[in-house]
Amino acid sequence: MRFSDTLIGDNGNKLHLEKKNKEHLYKPVTVYNFAVEDYHTYFVGENGVLVHNKCGLKTGSEYLDNILDDAIETTNSKRKVRNFEVSGGWNKLLEDFSNLKLSNVQDISTSYGPGKIGFLENGIKIVARQGSNTLGPTLEVVLSNSRVIKIRY
Repeated sequence: MRFSDTLIGDNGNKLHLEKKNKEHLYKPVTVYNFAVEDYHTYFVGENGVLVHNKCGLKTGSEYLDNILDDAIETTNSKRKVRNFEVSGGWNKLLEDFSNLKLSNVQDISTSYGPGKIGFLENGIKIVARQGSNTLGPTLEVVLSNSRVIKIRY
């Protein structure tokens, strides 16, 4: 969900997203993708917000959008590189890299140790490295020669 999203309550009223909160848990919890009477759409929470289970992501680009939706942007200027942070470290980065459904995946050697490279269905290059000049494990999304997104884990 994004701050510009409008939600529908169980009474039909429009609700506007005022705050987005990500809860960090100290141990894993079980979650479920379920249907209510053959539908994946139902009302939840004290405000009765209408929600829909996505039923799985279709493309690597959609999964990348999902990663960025949950990330905190840390870009500090109008440079060509946009920076984001998520939690999870190298293992989470590798899980995300795998879920991007990349083609032509290859192992690479970087100054920070082993890494990986692959390509989204639209040709965008994705690089996974264990380190960077400023922070730890980095998933680099090369949109063009002059536009890059770096997601730090």
